[in-house]
Amino acid sequence: QLGNLVQMTFRFDLSTNSLSSMIPTQLGNLVQITDEFFLVSNNLCADVPTQVRALSNSVSSNWGITTGNDLLGSPCTWPKVPSTLPSDTSTLVYSGLSLTGTIPTEVGLYTLMTLLDLSNNTLTGTIPTELGLYTLTTSLNLANNTLTGTLPTELGALVL
Repeated sequence: QLGNLVQMTFRFDLSTNSLSSMIPTQLGNLVQITDEFFLVSNNLCADVPTQVRALSNSVSSNWGITTGNDLLGSPCTWPKVPSTLPSDTSTLVYSGLSLTGTIPTEVGLYTLMTLLDLSNNTLTGTIPTELGLYTLTTSLNLANNTLTGTLPTELGALVL
C-alpha cells in the first residue's frame, strides 16, 4: 500500500530496520519524490525492481538502497543465476551488489562468456576451476572479494 503515496515529494526513509523480502515494484509509483529515498540497512533480497530504479532519475539527492542489504538472492546469498541464464549468455556483470557465498561451478559452463565481473562483493571460497573452460573471454574480474585457496591452473588456458 506504500505505493499509493503518489503525492509524497520528500523523504521516504525506511532505513535501518529489519525489513525483509523483495522490494515491492509499487514503490516505483512514488514519482513525485525529489529528495531522500532510503531503504538501506535492512534484510532486503532480490534485485531492485526496474520501476524503483527509475525513481533514481527524479531523486536529486540522498538516494540509498543497496548499502546494508543483500540484494540479488534468496535468502540473501548468491543468486541462482546458472539455472536461469540462457545457454548463450555471454556477459555477466554483478559488481558491487553485496553478493555473498561461493561462486557456483556452473558459472564455468557458460562457455560463450566474454565478460564475467563479480568484483566488489564479499564472495568466499575458491575460484572454480570450471572458469578455465571459457574460450572467448575478454575480461574476468573477481577483484575485491574474500576468495581463498590456490589459483586454479585451469585459468592458464583462458584466452583473454
